Amino acid sequence: MKKKKKKYRTTSGKTLSMPSFVAYFIAGVGICFGVLLLVLIFKSFSSKPKFDETEVERWSKVATTFKDDGLLQEFSKTKEDEGIAIVNEEKWQKVPYDSKEAMCLAVSKSIKIKTLLVTSRDYKHLGTYHLNGKLFEAGK
Repeated sequence: MKKKKKKYRTTSGKTLSMPSFVAYFIAGVGICFGVLLLVLIFKSFSSKPKFDETEVERWSKVATTFKDDGLLQEFSKTKEDEGIAIVNEEKWQKVPYDSKEAMCLAVSKSIKIKTLLVTSRDYKHLGTYHLNGKLFEAGK
């Protein structure tokens, strides 16, 4: 009787079962998504609006039309990204919301700022406008 030789099967290593593979894949995709989200958040905080000189001139013309109408009395830049607009309070209350927002957008882009404070002649706060955002009126 002959002895049978034992056959050994060699493998390259232990393979993952299907549920473990799916779990690792989902975790990897989640980590990549989280890193991408953090990069986008930090990039949005660090980005500064870029203004073209022709665009600034165009918005300045729009702002002067509001000045000619008597709604906007004067505007100026107070800090690097902040400004103030002094308006006629009686006309401000009568103007529709869209026109108020358009005036704030024109002033913000003409003096290259992000935040605009709208006040009356006696410095009563009437609203705050954030560039490419929304006008928040005081008392509403």
